[in-house]
Amino acid sequence: MGNRIRAQLANENPRTLSEAENTMSTILQDTLHSIRMTPSESTGYAPGTLSFGRDMIYNEPITFNMGSINKRRQRRVDSDNKRSNAKRYSFNYKVGVQVMKRIFDPAKLEYRWSDPYSILQVHVNGNITIQFSAHLQECLNIRRVKLY
Repeated sequence: MGNRIRAQLANENPRTLSEAENTMSTILQDTLHSIRMTPSESTGYAPGTLSFGRDMIYNEPITFNMGSINKRRQRRVDSDNKRSNAKRYSFNYKVGVQVMKRIFDPAKLEYRWSDPYSILQVHVNGNITIQFSAHLQECLNIRRVKLY
């Protein structure tokens, strides 16, 4: 939608409120049309086709098998899960190991990870306790840290 707004405003620059409303109405209509017409990767059909059982361009009836659609969705979930799990690695955290804590929602050019901290305690539920300063400790999940 952002691309559509930029393209439309590059072609025409609305000068009044009614022109801006007409421009935004056109942009919203075009965006909704493209969303309804684009086939989903998980189903292979456009949402309008699944909803109405008809092709949205040629207005022809479409028959589809929900069993095959569900199998295709499951294959997609399995491949996404496999890809996500391939990025993980196994490591047993120990007391004294240095880790960096992920910074929540950093600005665009700011650091994503904070300085290294020492692990004080490893818990059995996937959490660790780190030492921030002499008197400050925090218990974190291991998904929020990485090795230094």
